[in-house]
Amino acid sequence: MKLIISYIFDFVKLFVIETGIFGYRPKKDCKAPLAAAAFTAAYILAFRLTKNNIGAQALVHLLYLMTNVITVSLALDGRKKLLVSFAVYCCILLFDDIFMTAAADILGITYHEADMDTVIHYTTMFISLVFYTLVTFIIVYMRKRKGENKIDLRESNSLYFFILSLSVIVMYVLGVSGKIGPFVSDGISPFMLLAAAIIILIAVIIHTNALKKYYESSNHVNEKIKESQKAYYEGMLARENDTRKFRHDINNHVLCMKTLLNEGKYDEVGEYLSSIENKTEKLTPTVSTGNDLVNAITSDLMNRYNNVRLDWQGHLPAEMNISDMDICVIFSNILDNAFTAAAKCETGNVGVRIAAAGASLMITVVNGINEPIQLRASKLVTSKPNKRNHGFGVMNVKECAEKNSGKAEFSFDEKHFTAEVILPNAIAL
Repeated sequence: MKLIISYIFDFVKLFVIETGIFGYRPKKDCKAPLAAAAFTAAYILAFRLTKNNIGAQALVHLLYLMTNVITVSLALDGRKKLLVSFAVYCCILLFDDIFMTAAADILGITYHEADMDTVIHYTTMFISLVFYTLVTFIIVYMRKRKGENKIDLRESNSLYFFILSLSVIVMYVLGVSGKIGPFVSDGISPFMLLAAAIIILIAVIIHTNALKKYYESSNHVNEKIKESQKAYYEGMLARENDTRKFRHDINNHVLCMKTLLNEGKYDEVGEYLSSIENKTEKLTPTVSTGNDLVNAITSDLMNRYNNVRLDWQGHLPAEMNISDMDICVIFSNILDNAFTAAAKCETGNVGVRIAAAGASLMITVVNGINEPIQLRASKLVTSKPNKRNHGFGVMNVKECAEKNSGKAEFSFDEKHFTAEVILPNAIAL
């Protein structure tokens, strides 16, 4: 029973850290509780089968606690969750030992005596939970205050999480074997402090690496924004130049049509009017979304996919509580996927509907498809040739929507693909 309660405490610690510091979103299914129940039942059975073997029971205890990594991973949605859970849990186990050693040192008893005492054991677990929760709150608060709440620590190189896990395991082995110094002793040893310092150092490296990737990603998005805006404004300048030429020649056009009418050449007048109509269509802006950045994105796509017809309904508000980067991520990914798919159809169409309800913004994009949508593990698979460098659009849109307290959903049938993004409090009132 004691270990089962420890299992629950460890689950809560992991859950708090990963949802708070790493920003994972909880899943709304019953996989995690079912897994926890199955692991607990397996532990009870294994514990009874090994009751005469202390070494085997110790291994069963450890394996049962480590299944928390799988349980928490099933409770969360996102990338690298298994690796991150394992690394974080290794750190939790190490710091919990430091807490227990500190408690034993304060009470003047041995680590083993403190761990076997039920009151001390549970009190220490509760204090460690409060500590992890407080640290998580402080880190999240400081990141938000510095404007770093958008930094995704999961974007850090996977190698650093592996090194973190390996470091803790190595320190445990060396400490327990006594080759460097006792890991668990009557007091906190210099080795334990060294282990904690190494973990903190690697944690700083993970944050720094994530920060670097964040700014690299920001620069990439900003470059994309600049390129789209450049193409958009160059198109506007070209249309303005054509408009001036058309205005300059309008009197000549009118004179020519009058002459044709006087001569009774009505068919030629009709052809002349059609040619003028074609010219005026080219002078009209391609689409007006209400947002210059989205105008640039749509204009760029319409130029690249001139066989696709865009039907845009609604306007984006002039003032929004969403950064330009997030707007670019959402619209560039959704529209790029929509245009790419629609271009493969005989009559390519993309429909966009923008609707507002109070401060909430709803974006719906529907496009035609000419091939079945592929799913792998209930996730969409890109149909683009280079699958290694593509296939992240849907994921990025979902994460961007969630970051702004919204959600993104994708659905499809045999002929259409639909993307829906809901962003509460997106409109500045």
